[in-house]
Amino acid sequence: MPQEMSRYELAELEQEMKDMALGVDDDEEYTKAELEEFKKDPMYKKMMVKFKKLQKLRHGVIKQYFEKNKFKKASRNDIIKAAEESELAIAEVMREEHVHFYDAMPEIKEFMD
Repeated sequence: MPQEMSRYELAELEQEMKDMALGVDDDEEYTKAELEEFKKDPMYKKMMVKFKKLQKLRHGVIKQYFEKNKFKKASRNDIIKAAEESELAIAEVMREEHVHFYDAMPEIKEFMD
């Protein structure tokens, strides 16, 4: 169950998502027609449902660690840096379905500003 994943398992999952995103050749851009064709695939739909669940879980973990270390500047900045680095890979995989953690939790952005 995703709620019971340890931070190490979550880190492994994020690394797998990064690897998956990096596995796609950067020079290879899909046309809108190709993307629409991918979206029709039942496996794509199942994967996006799982990615959305994982995205919510990821946001919760970021928020939990941020709240725990909110007033410890070095730890807080490390958490934000790690979240930002992994955000790029996740955005590439999820495309328009992606929600940046700042958008999901505006209180973090407000605190950081």
